[in-house]
Amino acid sequence: MTLRLGEDLRGSAGALEPAGPLVAAVASAAAEAARDPRFPPLRAAVAARLEVVVTLLGPGRPLRDPGDLVPGRDAVAVERGWQRGLLLPGAAGEGAEATLRRACLQAGLPPAAWAEPDARVRLYAAEVLRPGGA
Repeated sequence: MTLRLGEDLRGSAGALEPAGPLVAAVASAAAEAARDPRFPPLRAAVAARLEVVVTLLGPGRPLRDPGDLVPGRDAVAVERGWQRGLLLPGAAGEGAEATLRRACLQAGLPPAAWAEPDARVRLYAAEVLRPGGA
């Protein structure tokens, strides 16, 4: 779940493998995104102007080669040690390797960490839903 106010990110939350029904997972992610600690609390006055974007992810598959990644279609999860991050398709770079570098930065890792032997990289086909059809 991603919340935007104009061009600005306002909150983001979700789970790669939610437990329970989809409707419950979306409701939980919306509540978490609204309380994203990176941002001040949401006020009722801005709620009507928020853009709500739900990204549904398919089953994860390991990255075997950068050519497996389709920027703009796939979400990328990078994990190395205790650091991990998820880059959604809307934040893809120009090309697979640029997207992998961005995913590493999202995880707080060096840009080339995706190629390290101890890194775990998974791809998820993603479907982006915008309530109201926008």
